[in-house]
Amino acid sequence: MCNTLIFGATGGIGREVAGILNRDYSHNVIEYNRGDLDFQNTGERERVSNELDVHMPDYIINCSGVLGENDWSYEEVYNINFGSNWEIIKHYLKNPAEKVNIMMMGSSAYTGGRKNYMLYSSSKAALHNLWEGASENFEGTGVNLGIFHCGPVATEMIPDRLNKKNLLDPTIVANSIIQATLTMTENKVYNIL
Repeated sequence: MCNTLIFGATGGIGREVAGILNRDYSHNVIEYNRGDLDFQNTGERERVSNELDVHMPDYIINCSGVLGENDWSYEEVYNINFGSNWEIIKHYLKNPAEKVNIMMMGSSAYTGGRKNYMLYSSSKAALHNLWEGASENFEGTGVNLGIFHCGPVATEMIPDRLNKKNLLDPTIVANSIIQATLTMTENKVYNIL
């Protein structure tokens, strides 16, 4: 049985991913919800490596994320959107012989700043660059690293004041993320807009 670890299973896309995996796949699904690991806390972030050692996942899907408006602090946004992924990558840079497929949640916002969400879009741009550098480090190892960029998804993350036309269906996005993660054989960028 495969071990699949999901960060950010509290709500949104992560909750959808966890629900589908628990219902439709014979995986041992390990869910980390908000509060299980506090990515704002340095000591908690460092616990990620220990959790990876304990569970030895075959697949990791990191759906941890915040939208973070301009009045949020840099740390509030970057520690979640970027730092959570860095802790996972850092673990496998030290253990490149382990076999694992890792999927990080990017965003279509990585290609340009968003007026009220500058920290969010810049954190997703930084995450994309992290993916590029880490991919080079993982070439020829047992680690496959993916980044999944999508447009706005109909989840509670989208504030009511924003235009909610043309939002992506969270179930379709979650199924796409799962399929990409389970079939990944190389470092790859995935897009759904």
